[in-house]
Amino acid sequence: MVGTAWPRDRGDMKTLTIGGPLCLLAYGLLRLVDGLDGSHGSGWAWNVGHTFFLAAFLMFGVLVWMLRDVSAVAATAALAGSAAFVWVILGDLFSGLPGLPDPLMIAGPLLFQLGVLALLAVLAVRHDVTVWSPVLVLAGFVVLMVNLDLIPLGALLLLGGLAPLAAHPTEAAERVFG
Repeated sequence: MVGTAWPRDRGDMKTLTIGGPLCLLAYGLLRLVDGLDGSHGSGWAWNVGHTFFLAAFLMFGVLVWMLRDVSAVAATAALAGSAAFVWVILGDLFSGLPGLPDPLMIAGPLLFQLGVLALLAVLAVRHDVTVWSPVLVLAGFVVLMVNLDLIPLGALLLLGGLAPLAAHPTEAAERVFG
C-alpha cells in the first residue's frame, strides 16, 4: 500500500501534471523565439525560457516524489534524472556552476524517462490510468529526442499523458494508494 504518498487534494496533482508540461511548452516556445536570430544563448528569451524549463523539472520531481510508493525503484530513477536536468539547467542559467559530467549527461535523461514511464506503466496495469498515458508520454519523449525544436509538441504529448493523473478518481486513489 502506498499510504499517504498519493495527495488527498487533487489540486496538488493537477498543478503538477498540468503545470510541468505547460512550463515545458513555454520553454520550447521561448527556445524557438531565442533561435530566430540563428543561435541560442543568453538573452531574455533564453533566460525566461530556462526559468520555465527549471520550473517544469522541479514540478516533475515533486510529482515523481508524490508517486514514489507506486514503485520506489522507478521513482528513484526518475528523481535522479530530474536532478540531472535541474543541474544542467542551473548551469545554463548561471555560468559559474560546474557542468554535469558526461556520463551523467547521458544517464540523467534516460533515468528520468524510464522512471516516469515505469511509474505510468504500473498505474496503467492497475487501471488507474489508461494505457494511453504511458504511450503518450513515450511519444513525447521520442519527439524530444528527435529534435529540440519539437519541444512544444513533446510538451503537449506529455500533457496528454500526465493529465489523467490530475483527474484520478478518489475511489481508485483510496483502493490503490491507501
